[in-house]
Amino acid sequence: MNTLDRLLFDLQTLSDIPRGRRISTAKEFIIIEDASLMQGLWRRVSAESRDKAVVTICREVRSTIFIAQLIMESYLVHRDEDNQFMDLSTAGENNRRTRLKELKKINAGLIGANRGINTLCETYDSDADVSGRLVPLIGNIAECCKHISELLSECKR
Repeated sequence: MNTLDRLLFDLQTLSDIPRGRRISTAKEFIIIEDASLMQGLWRRVSAESRDKAVVTICREVRSTIFIAQLIMESYLVHRDEDNQFMDLSTAGENNRRTRLKELKKINAGLIGANRGINTLCETYDSDADVSGRLVPLIGNIAECCKHISELLSECKR
């Protein structure tokens, strides 16, 4: 699994978080914990905390946004001096298609993660630290998705 696929897997997990549930970041991937009476003990044993989970979420989302920005800034869109799309060679066109597919997956992953982050904000609505870190992230996701959508619609023309 490459880095982008791993990040998208974690974003998918975030999108599936039901209200009131906790996540675990003790392993390689973010997972949704099963509710149990021993949950507090297991969280303590594995050094899990709300702060650690929020930091991990922010890192995963920001890494995905960074990759999206790199893809968008790369050779994805070639324009001439009149700001018109240029014809691409066959190899360039294949790379362009691959990048477009990646951007579509990133866009879908970020939209889903946004839903999950909103759910976490509702779950921890009384914790100002969680809101202070996650609410700006929602704005970052919206901004990135807007740029991706604009680029994708521009490429269809």
